[in-house]
Amino acid sequence: MKKWLLTSGMALLLLIFIPLSASARVGGSMGGSGGSTGSGHSTTSTGTYTNDRDDYYYGHRGYGYGGYGYGTGTGLSIVFFGFFGFLIIRPGFRRWRERRQTAPTNTIELPSDFEATFEPFFYKMEEAWTKNDLTTLRTMMTSHYFAKQQRILRKYARKHKTDQLDGLVIVNLEQVLTDSDRQIEVVVTAQARDYFHYDNRSEAFNQRVYEAANIERFTEVWTLSQCNDGQLLLHHIRPVA
Repeated sequence: MKKWLLTSGMALLLLIFIPLSASARVGGSMGGSGGSTGSGHSTTSTGTYTNDRDDYYYGHRGYGYGGYGYGTGTGLSIVFFGFFGFLIIRPGFRRWRERRQTAPTNTIELPSDFEATFEPFFYKMEEAWTKNDLTTLRTMMTSHYFAKQQRILRKYARKHKTDQLDGLVIVNLEQVLTDSDRQIEVVVTAQARDYFHYDNRSEAFNQRVYEAANIERFTEVWTLSQCNDGQLLLHHIRPVA
């Protein structure tokens, strides 16, 4: 009974807070779209956050008071608050996610001078990602954002995989009109065949993964700042559904 109560409560809480989809690309916006050998998620329905979190978050288990587990009262409390939290918080949380995944409408064509700076930055970033090149990525992101991406790539490395982007090409670039004079938001529409390559699996296995992946188009909002020397710095990537 205690175990059932605890499991039910935790399941409800997880329904509230777990993201609706996972991702693999830079910023957690895409990820091997072909079959179960990739990430198993389509690039046409990208999520805002990645659930490829570092194993640290799953490697520590908590126990109840005195180390003997949860009592019946605690279990009932979890079920109670989990259930009402689900009813109250879930709708607002879903609307918040939908707003974040909506494409900006207040956009203009990206100025040609900035486009000439952004395009090589974009391709360099993606190339570094496909090589798990943390040294390069560190110089291209804010320290806070780099820390998040570093956790993802280190997990990939432990699993002997790299996220490959075959035939990556930019389709369209726009700039979001904002009130900020320090940050620039660029709407990037691009396409690629996105899949994982495993260095501990056979060539035949990796070929099957590649063939199962489709060329997909995706849209993201890149938030950046520009240093005095013209160097761009990535603050955040927001996927757009």
